[in-house]
Amino acid sequence: MTEERERRRMATYLHDVIGQTLALCKLKVRGIQKFDAVHAAEVHLDELRELIEQSIHQTQELTFELCPPILYELSFESALEWLTERLERQHGISFAFESDKEPKRLTMEMKVVLFQYVREILMNAIKHAEARHISVAIAREESRIKIDIVDDGIGFDTTTDTRKTKSGGGFGIFNVRERLSHLGGTLSISSTQNHGTRVVIVAPMNEETPESPAIPAPVVFANTTQMDRKDSQ
Repeated sequence: MTEERERRRMATYLHDVIGQTLALCKLKVRGIQKFDAVHAAEVHLDELRELIEQSIHQTQELTFELCPPILYELSFESALEWLTERLERQHGISFAFESDKEPKRLTMEMKVVLFQYVREILMNAIKHAEARHISVAIAREESRIKIDIVDDGIGFDTTTDTRKTKSGGGFGIFNVRERLSHLGGTLSISSTQNHGTRVVIVAPMNEETPESPAIPAPVVFANTTQMDRKDSQ
């Protein structure tokens, strides 16, 4: 069901965002074909270029959301720190990141899964908990990795089975807990209304680093400036 929801969400994004932008590109091309005047054609070409750049940006956003290339290039800690910096720029939220700098052996599958879970928790804090400051701390505890996330949002009552915030949004962290248990990990939540929330993820590390199927890194689209330069060559 989780995979099905994710597929539906991606399909909606592709249709409503990227698909609509490309449809506008098609209309602009038709408009260019109808005009003989050079100036009118140039105006349509400028608008078409902007729409194509927008489509590239939207595709990049979706690519980074699904599987950020930085996970394949840097350590897990560096990827999380990059995520907090990116969310800080996008949403104006104050983030603090801390790592114990200890080596943490994680399979690529576990890195991707934990990265997605942390991102989901952070987005919940931003969108639903109305947090203004969030701290993320990562540490090694023997053969396990611990990720501690604390926000100063509105919080909620953990003694009830509610899955809604005051704004009516859902808390995806309950789903994260269920999924994480299948990987041998745990997720604990402590929260008080109007006094913020603390979420702690603990997951096993792979000390022996067995061979696991290689996951190809996603394609990163070049920006239009790079593309134009290549075409001119």
